[in-house]
Amino acid sequence: MAPSISILLTSPIDVVKSRMQVHGEGVKCGFQRTAFGELRELFLKEGLSGCYRGLGISILREASLNVMRLGLYDPIMSLVHTGYYDMASTKETGLPPLYKRLLCGSICGIVGSVA
Repeated sequence: MAPSISILLTSPIDVVKSRMQVHGEGVKCGFQRTAFGELRELFLKEGLSGCYRGLGISILREASLNVMRLGLYDPIMSLVHTGYYDMASTKETGLPPLYKRLLCGSICGIVGSVA
């Protein structure tokens, strides 16, 4: 849920950033355009839908990242920590030590960023 909310909040900022980069940040126009000015112009010319251009691809990127990152944690932890199947099994086997949790989280983050 948190990645979805973050995409909705940061998507207009990414659109403005991309447009300012394409326009050379106002250098060719002879004046320096601010991010707020660009956002205002975008909203006035294209409306709310203009602020969310590229939203679909952003959602797909976050979905693939989080599915890999979160979905691989339990299988990798079961390889690293004997007797671990899921978080419910920690009642019997005990919580894995911090270094194992960090290792599994790091591996999942690396795999998720590559996917």
